[in-house]
Amino acid sequence: MAPMPAMSNATIAKLLLVALSFCWGLSWTAMRVALDEVSPWGMRLIGYSIGATTLLLLLKAQGRSLAIPRGKDWLHIFIAALFLSVSFGVAGTFAQLMANTSRVIIVNYSMPVWGSLMAYFVLRERINARAALGLALCVAGLSVLVYPVAETSLREPIGLSLALVCALGWGGGTVYMKWARIKGDLLAITFWQVMVGTVAFAIFYLVFQGVPKFEPLQWRTWEGLLFNGVLGTGIAGPAALRLGIDRALGEIEKACRRARDLHRSAEVIESRE
Repeated sequence: MAPMPAMSNATIAKLLLVALSFCWGLSWTAMRVALDEVSPWGMRLIGYSIGATTLLLLLKAQGRSLAIPRGKDWLHIFIAALFLSVSFGVAGTFAQLMANTSRVIIVNYSMPVWGSLMAYFVLRERINARAALGLALCVAGLSVLVYPVAETSLREPIGLSLALVCALGWGGGTVYMKWARIKGDLLAITFWQVMVGTVAFAIFYLVFQGVPKFEPLQWRTWEGLLFNGVLGTGIAGPAALRLGIDRALGEIEKACRRARDLHRSAEVIESRE
């Protein structure tokens, strides 16, 4: 029996991105299930703690270093964490309590559009016609999403506004990371960012709810917390997703270079003829 042909790096990257998309998308539903029994502060504190533990285990299993060079890189990690962990966690959690989860997910995943717009002003990256059209369609889509519910109550639009804050924080943190060029292992950087979020939500919990009281939770609540912590934060978190995107973009870039080289070769042959 002939051995099965190995999958190309591009195929592996695409499958990885599809898997991460499912994990992260379903993580929002898992969070909503957990919020039926756990407070927003408790849900994020437990989820980030589980996520940080998962990232630490991944780092140790792969023999990767947690070390970050001293100096401004730690400041950059802290500032990026305020966007990617703290603001994302606060806005995203309360958005789900005030609006329909499916609408919250749609608004939150408008992040690439806002990220492109921020990159234009901060990183001076060009916005081509396709990106401009995407921005216009995104704004139009958000308007269509918010307008019907705005007529019935203010609660849903406020929740969707929080989801937009979540998307802006996510996009802002991503652009800041690209601008700062933090030195160190990407997975280790993500671990420390999640740790900043864990400490922040521990403080929030103590301020708003006092000393934790350990009470038994339903199995479905634990399932939601574990899914969100292990898969949503620890595996399909910023580091895993960014690694998958980088790998896919690398393959696309190689393909573009090959196509360009072929085009140039064809022009040379035509000129000789």
